[in-house]
Amino acid sequence: MLPDNKLVNIALDDAFYLGVLSSRIHVTWVLAAGSTLEDRPVYVKTTCFETFPFPDASDAQRARIRDLAEQLDTHRKRQQATLIQVPVTGELSSLEVTGTLEPQPWPTALKDRATAARAALTAINGPTDLNTVTAAFAGKRTAKRLAEIKEILEMLVMLGQAVDAGNGRYAAG
Repeated sequence: MLPDNKLVNIALDDAFYLGVLSSRIHVTWVLAAGSTLEDRPVYVKTTCFETFPFPDASDAQRARIRDLAEQLDTHRKRQQATLIQVPVTGELSSLEVTGTLEPQPWPTALKDRATAARAALTAINGPTDLNTVTAAFAGKRTAKRLAEIKEILEMLVMLGQAVDAGNGRYAAG
């Protein structure tokens, strides 16, 4: 994956700026000043970052925002450390595709579930909806199962191993 003109890299050594850029005020600014792609907001650096009126905070306010931002940064790093690394190659060998998907058992381990969901997306070979991915697995199609698979697909999108094709559709990344 290569960066493009939409990449925004902000390298500052003061957590105050992380706090401000992570704030509800900045998110509101971004939603108003930014753009959209289909139904998703787009962060346009010229209108969202370069024109954002950073607050003229007092020393006490800066210290409080800095402290909260450091807590947020610590939390994010802790969460990233727990993310499952799903292999890009070597998906479940039991998921054989011969024109149609044969339902596979729903794995018990989260890592295996993520791998199986990615394999199902790869096998389907094109954008598909949550119900189709769920149908790749044997057993009842319960609300809990749908929620689990949706969460896993969103995680795969976050990891760059799946693509959110919009309108509740996903594809292999």
